[in-house]
Amino acid sequence: METKYQEMQAQEPAIDAIAGAYEGLCSDFDSAASLAQRLEVVGSWDRLRRRVSTWTALTGARFSQDTQSETTVAAKERCDEILPPLQNLDTDFQKRLLASPHRNALEDSLGAHVFNCWEVEVSTFEPKIEADLIEENKLSTEYTKLIASAQIPFQGATYNLAGLRKFTIDADRQTRHDAVGATYGFMADNGAEVDRIYSDLVALR
Repeated sequence: METKYQEMQAQEPAIDAIAGAYEGLCSDFDSAASLAQRLEVVGSWDRLRRRVSTWTALTGARFSQDTQSETTVAAKERCDEILPPLQNLDTDFQKRLLASPHRNALEDSLGAHVFNCWEVEVSTFEPKIEADLIEENKLSTEYTKLIASAQIPFQGATYNLAGLRKFTIDADRQTRHDAVGATYGFMADNGAEVDRIYSDLVALR
């Protein structure tokens, strides 16, 4: 039986529990006595990542669907806080795999490409930027909430920015003109906040 999207659930990860799980993975990998045991640890790591990724994806999708709900906003804010520490844990384990004296045997089983991907991921993260990543997440979420808050009256109805888009390609020239004007009117009214978020992101990055 297929699970409908509305019925999908994923448990929010507790950072302390996840940290403990990663500690166990590192210990199990270091003490593994055979390739089969090492691959079993990698499989456990992959399943852990998938559980966390499922929660992350659902949290982001439901926030995108409803940026006004207290529940979805609170979940997205927790996600913004949790993801960088989780990335730190993930990167540490990837470094262990990359530096393993058994790397060649692991590559033979898992493929060299996945190791190339891990090398790229490791190269883009340092623990010292964890706080900056949290702040970046928060600013991105703030921008999404602001843009999604648009409630623009147009031709007797109310639209968000995405809803107005169809009128910008209408066959009627005046409709196109008015739709573009309404769109830029919202951006002008909220320009100071957009500029502030953008400036903060640029300075952060």
